[in-house]
Amino acid sequence: MTNIHIIGGKAGAMFWLYMVAATVVQIICGNIDVSIFAFPVGFALGAAGLAIVYVAEHEWGQHKAVAVVRSPKASRLLLGLTATFTIAGGMVPQFADFTTTWPFLALIAALEMHLALVIIHRLRSFHFRHDLSFMLVHIGLWLALFSGMAGAGDTRKSDILVPALPVDHSPRLLSFHIEKNPSDGSPVQYSAEVLFDGDTISLAVNSPYHASLAEDLYLVDFNSDMITGETVCCVLQKVRQPWKYPMLAGIVSLLAGTMAMLAQRRKEVER
Repeated sequence: MTNIHIIGGKAGAMFWLYMVAATVVQIICGNIDVSIFAFPVGFALGAAGLAIVYVAEHEWGQHKAVAVVRSPKASRLLLGLTATFTIAGGMVPQFADFTTTWPFLALIAALEMHLALVIIHRLRSFHFRHDLSFMLVHIGLWLALFSGMAGAGDTRKSDILVPALPVDHSPRLLSFHIEKNPSDGSPVQYSAEVLFDGDTISLAVNSPYHASLAEDLYLVDFNSDMITGETVCCVLQKVRQPWKYPMLAGIVSLLAGTMAMLAQRRKEVER
C-alpha cells in the first residue's frame, strides 16, 4: 500500500489547519458555485497566487518551511490526497459532486501553489538538458489543473431545439440517421445533418461540431413521431469552453515530459 506522507512542523500544521477550515466552510456553506471563478476572477486569482509564490521563493526560498512546502514529501501528500478524493468521488455516489466542494478545491489550490513553487525554484538553476523533462511535467500539470478550475467557471451550456419543419430563421433538422447493429437491430450511433446559422453541419453522438475555438455543438437528444416513426426534432447542446486548449496543452506537456523522463532513465540504466 502506498503511504501518504505527512508533513510535520509548522508547514504541516498550517496545511492541516487550512484543510480543516475548508471543511468547516463546506459544512456551513455547502458546495461552491464555480461560476464565481469566471474570467477575470479566476485569471486574477491565478496571477495573484503566482505572485505570492514568486515572492515567497525569492525572499524566503532557503527557509526550512518553504523548502518543506516544495519538497517531494509535500508532492506525495498532495497527489495522494487528490487521488483519494478522485477515487472516492468516482466510487461513492454521495461524493459524486466532490469537485465543487471546498476541501477539494482547497486541495487543488494547494497543489497548484506547490507546483508553482517547485517550478520557480527550479528555474533559478535551470539547465536545458537536465531539467527540460522535469519542467514539462510540472508546468503541464499546473496548466491542466489551473485550466480546469478556471474553465469550470467559464464553461457555459445551453440547449437548442432543432425542428425538422422550418420556423423563421431558427436552426432546422435536415436529416437524422440511426445506425443499428446488424445482428440484433439495437442502435449503435445517432447522427444528424442540421442547417445552423446558414451552414449545413453534420454531427453525431460523441462527435461534436466545432463551431469555433471555444464552442462545440453536441447532439444530445431527439424526438420521433409515434405514428410515422420520423424524427421531428433533435436537441443540440452548445458548450462554450474557452480553456479547453490551454488544458490540452498542459496534458500534452505532461505526457511529453513523462516520456522524456522515461527515455532519459532508460539511457541511464543502459549505461
